[in-house]
Amino acid sequence: MLLNHEKKNLLASFAEPCFHKFMKIKELRKKTSKELEKILVELEEKLGKLRFDKDKEIKNHREIRMTRKQIARIKTLIIEKNEQKN
Repeated sequence: MLLNHEKKNLLASFAEPCFHKFMKIKELRKKTSKELEKILVELEEKLGKLRFDKDKEIKNHREIRMTRKQIARIKTLIIEKNEQKN
C-alpha cells in the first residue's frame, strides 16, 4: 500500500504535461545549425525509443506526438537557416 506522499508524487508525475521539456521556437531560433542538428539527433533517438520500447508503458501518450512536432520545428529551422546562408 502506498503512503500519502507517495500517492501525491505518483499523481503529480501523471499530471505533468510532456511539452514542458521541449524548447520554444524563440529559444530554438537562437541556436546555431550545428546545435539544432545535435538536438535533432537526440530527439530522433528519443522518438525511436518511445516507439519501440514495448516493455514500458508510456506515461503520457502525447509525448510521441509532441516529439514528432518538435522534430518538424527543428527541421524547418535548419532549412530556413540554410536558405539564409545562400
